[in-house]
Amino acid sequence: MLFILFIASGVLMQAQTDSLNAARERFYADSVIWADTVGQIDGEYYPGFSLDTVVLMPDLFFYNMTDLYKYNVLRRKVIKVYPLAKTMGDDLEKLDERLQRMTPRQRRHYKRLVERYVREVFEPQLKNLTVTEGRVLTKLVYRQTGMSVYDFLKKYKSGLSAVWWQSLAKIYKIDLKMKYDPVHSKDDFWMEDILQRAFADDILERSESKVDFDYYALYDKWMDKMPDYMRNRRKLLSNRKLFQYLHKIDSLKKSRQRRSRISGNP
Repeated sequence: MLFILFIASGVLMQAQTDSLNAARERFYADSVIWADTVGQIDGEYYPGFSLDTVVLMPDLFFYNMTDLYKYNVLRRKVIKVYPLAKTMGDDLEKLDERLQRMTPRQRRHYKRLVERYVREVFEPQLKNLTVTEGRVLTKLVYRQTGMSVYDFLKKYKSGLSAVWWQSLAKIYKIDLKMKYDPVHSKDDFWMEDILQRAFADDILERSESKVDFDYYALYDKWMDKMPDYMRNRRKLLSNRKLFQYLHKIDSLKKSRQRRSRISGNP
């Protein structure tokens, strides 16, 4: 008897599977827009569609054109430097994982290999950075790793090496101990805002920060500090004007480059 019930349940399951496959083929064949899934509701089969995640970003507000210009300059630097910071952060994670499985002797040898790799791969890119881009990189490295450049040198080189590089960086007004703190630093918040918008627009590859914060809570915090009379001013710049301004800046830059090529001046 149990054997008969087992066979009957198998036949029933096969019939349901065939019915589902037939429904899927019918929807695929008859629909102008192809469905990627078929679901069943109250005995009826319906086509389903998988939608991409949509991230809604709040509007930006600036006090004046000077703040907007500073944001635009910072945006160019963050977009340029972030891929390098992300690569360094990913490599550091792999380095940590491998070092934990090694003996002290193996670690010394591996650190020398890593140092040579960093010198060959990253040093040419670092030489092409400006001083301000170096500061942005220092901040973003902390975002990606949760560790300052100074702490990184101290951990993987030595304390003496970290002090030497810190002294050298101070000449260029760069602090290797700088942390990424969008909670208390508005400049760091602007950097995070630039990253989040670049992630949403697929300009940069998304990666989670090692620093704990809530972007939307930070947005409310920094926007709440804006006086009410500034919020209501007609001259206050919004997102739409921001992109119009960026487009105008790019057009002027291209026009200047064309005139330089025609005149033969660099």
